[in-house]
Amino acid sequence: MKLKIKSDLLNKIKNIHREEFLYLNSKILDSYAKGKLISFYDETDKNNFFIFEIVEIQKVNFADIKEPYIINTSKRDHWYKLRIKKDWFDLSMVDNFVFDMDGTLLNENKAILKENIDALKELKKMGKNIIVATGRPLYTLHHIEEVPTEFPIICSNGAIIYNKDHSLLKAYEIDKETVKSIYKYLKSQDMEFLMYSPNYVLGCENSNCKYLEMRNYAASVGENYKQGEFFNELEKYRICKFLIHIPCTTEEKLANLKEYLKQFDVYLVRSQSTLADIMRTDATKGEAVKNVAQKYNLDLNRTICFGDAENDTSMFSISKYSASPSSGNIKAKNRSLLRVRNHQVAWLKEFVEQFKD
Repeated sequence: MKLKIKSDLLNKIKNIHREEFLYLNSKILDSYAKGKLISFYDETDKNNFFIFEIVEIQKVNFADIKEPYIINTSKRDHWYKLRIKKDWFDLSMVDNFVFDMDGTLLNENKAILKENIDALKELKKMGKNIIVATGRPLYTLHHIEEVPTEFPIICSNGAIIYNKDHSLLKAYEIDKETVKSIYKYLKSQDMEFLMYSPNYVLGCENSNCKYLEMRNYAASVGENYKQGEFFNELEKYRICKFLIHIPCTTEEKLANLKEYLKQFDVYLVRSQSTLADIMRTDATKGEAVKNVAQKYNLDLNRTICFGDAENDTSMFSISKYSASPSSGNIKAKNRSLLRVRNHQVAWLKEFVEQFKD
């Protein structure tokens, strides 16, 4: 979690004594506990920031708040009384680097800048572990060979995990009766969507939207792509994720869909501004990272996760360190600890240079 604050308040906080309390208003703190990190940035200078560890946290009423350290006074709920101690960050504190692809490592041209590839190689030379956690299916990860990873590849926002040799490690398959119900509902609402299985992407168009055609999935996915009507064939596939094309529907229909899904063991999350995913409740990037960490004995307290979207926040909640690009979704930026420049520039190279120990 990070907050932008005024310079004078930042200067006060950086000199706060261990026995003093800070009063902070944020709904994000509802899930925070002792040991979590928060960061405060100077709103006029992005390089002026401080990281603190929560030593003590207690929910309080607005009426009980006292000066002098009060942040975000505009709201009266979700107030917390914190005791904090100053912390720091450099690369020596991290062994494991987890990267989202679209909007993070990949730029708008769906490529990784050479400078960022060089930074990945430098991290590898430093002995760091590099892991990919993406919303994409494996067969559209055309730049995966440029990422020097020796670990399983987390795909479909955590719903499908592949070994390095591309064999299947784990799939969070949605119950087949649930798949049929969701399929029928999406078709009844004339939504355009994809279904992801470990081996195929299945495209389902609506009556007037040409988003599937515009995205040219047949070319990008290749032989792993099929398009048509699939209700009578759903038993053949291990469906792990539905991908909804938001430009082909309305916000009202999305809200109704979210309500409809409450009867099933699934959830809906926006992975990009134009895309929303439906997956099992236990299928998240965060759970997938935990799965890989357990398999390879990786310390999540020595892990940093990078991501730009709401679907990346589950990773931020399980790793000690996190970062989001300035071009990212507001929920991702609010929940990450550190910030980096946008995904169109050599942000990773700059990050490595800034935090070398």
